[in-house]
Amino acid sequence: MSALANVLTARANLTPAFDFYTKSIKVHLRVPGRHHKTAGYNKLAWFLQKQGEYKMAIEYLRLSLKVHTRKQSVDTSPEIARTKYQLSQVLHESVETEESNEPEAEAQQLRFQLIGKKPGEDESREAYDELIAYFYR
Repeated sequence: MSALANVLTARANLTPAFDFYTKSIKVHLRVPGRHHKTAGYNKLAWFLQKQGEYKMAIEYLRLSLKVHTRKQSVDTSPEIARTKYQLSQVLHESVETEESNEPEAEAQQLRFQLIGKKPGEDESREAYDELIAYFYR
């Protein structure tokens, strides 16, 4: 369902895309494991951010970070960097500007460690999306 939602998002059909992401999360919550749920949390946060629902977007991003930062056998630092960057952007838009500085700096540091991009160099949601596999975006 999330793949269909990605296609709908790319075609700017945002209302049905949001519905599919929501349904996808409900299905993923029933499946054992943790990591696969986070892509849905990030997408829901993106939609909520676009709608100005900053508080809920922040909650979904913090939930995603909670899952990513648990000790796992897989390196999740790319996902952590992307989620922290997204969180910093939502905090900044919600006028929590001072609170947005810490996650942004942490995201920039992780990104530098991963691919050598210096803070301020090519800073965008798309640039952070490229850190992770397509199906987790």
